[in-house]
Amino acid sequence: MNPLVSWSKAEPMLNLTLIPCGWGMTSSSGMATPDKTAGIKLMRMYFPRTYQELIQHDFIVFEHMFMDFLTPGQIDDLARSIEIEGLGGYVAIGGVTNQGLVPNFGWINSRLSEIFPSKASEEIFDQWRVYPFGRGGRIKINEDPYLAPVLKMFIPLGMDNIRVTHSYLMIAKEGAKIWARSIDGKDDPPFLISWTCGKAETWSNNIGMTYAWWFFRDPNMGGNPFALDVFMNMLHYSMGTDMPSDILLVHAARKAFMDYEDTKASLFTLADFADRFGANMNVIYDEIRDADMVRDRGREAYLAQQYDGSLDLLREAKEMLLATVEHAIRLKNRALLWTYVIEWFVVLSTLIISGEFIYIVMVQRRLFREAARTRLAR
Repeated sequence: MNPLVSWSKAEPMLNLTLIPCGWGMTSSSGMATPDKTAGIKLMRMYFPRTYQELIQHDFIVFEHMFMDFLTPGQIDDLARSIEIEGLGGYVAIGGVTNQGLVPNFGWINSRLSEIFPSKASEEIFDQWRVYPFGRGGRIKINEDPYLAPVLKMFIPLGMDNIRVTHSYLMIAKEGAKIWARSIDGKDDPPFLISWTCGKAETWSNNIGMTYAWWFFRDPNMGGNPFALDVFMNMLHYSMGTDMPSDILLVHAARKAFMDYEDTKASLFTLADFADRFGANMNVIYDEIRDADMVRDRGREAYLAQQYDGSLDLLREAKEMLLATVEHAIRLKNRALLWTYVIEWFVVLSTLIISGEFIYIVMVQRRLFREAARTRLAR
C-alpha cells in the first residue's frame, strides 16, 4: 500500500530497504494486537545487523509501525542514527497511533518521540480519536518567506488546492516548521511539519503515506500528482542538497521512469501468458534487455542532473518497449492461432465421431426387425 515501494523501482535516487513491522503483522485477534513472535523474528531477519549498516542509509520512514517488535537496542540505534549521524526521518499520523485503535505506546515512550516535531502522548491520542475525521479539508501550503521552497514551488501548479477526504489532528512542538496545514474549518491542524534535531531534519505528517495525497490520483479525489516530487524535496532538504530548479522537467523525467516500468511490467505479463501457449519469447526478452540498456543510460544522465538528456533517452526506451509489445502480441496471436486450430480439429473430430455413432444407433436401426407380438391362445 505504501507508494515508496513502486517509487523505488523507478526513481534512480531511491534505494529502499524494507523492514516489515506494520499492519501486515497483526494477529488473528485483531488490528490492535500485533503478532510479536512473528514480528520479532522478522526484525532479526530484516533490521540492519550492525549500527554501521544502519547509518549507511540517509532517511528513515516510520509508517504505521509496531514498535513492540524492536528491541531497546534497535530503538536506541535508530535514535542515535538520527541525532548523531544526521539521518533524516518521517513519521506518519504524528506517531500518535499505528492503526487508530490504541495509542502507539512503543513510540510515545521511546527516545524517537522526543526527536520528532509532533507531540505524542496518551492524552493527545484521546484528542486525536474524537477529532471529526470525516470533515476533510484543503491542504494549504505555508508561503512564509523564511521557509525553503520544499512545497512552495508547487503552489503555481495548484497543489495547495487539493482536498483531502479526512482531516487528522496533529499538534506541533514549539519551534517546529509548519510547511502546510489542513484547512478543515475547525482547528486547521498542521499537515506537514519538521524541525532540526541534532544533525538531522525530522518530519511529521498528520496522515500516512498510504493515504490518497501521497498517490498519483485525481486531485478531486484527494490525490497528488506531485507526491514523489514532494518526497524527494523533503530528502534533498534533509540531506542539505540542492532541490531542482525546474520541477516540471524533473517531474516529467520521473514520470517517464514510472511509465517505463509500468509498460515493462505489462510486457512481462503478456510474455508469460504467451509462453504458456508455447510461444518462444526469448527474442522478446532480448529486446527488453536492449531497452533496459537505453533506460540505464537515462538513469545515468538523471543522476548527473542532465534531465533533458535523461528524458530523451527515456522516451527512446519507451518507444523500444512499445515496439516490443507489438512484437509480443504478434507472437502471442500466432501461438493462440495454433491453439485455436488444434481445438477446432478436436471439436471437429469429436463431431464426426459423435455423428457416426448417432448414424449407427439411430439411422441403421431399420436393419433390426421389431419382435412380433405373441397371439393369445384360446
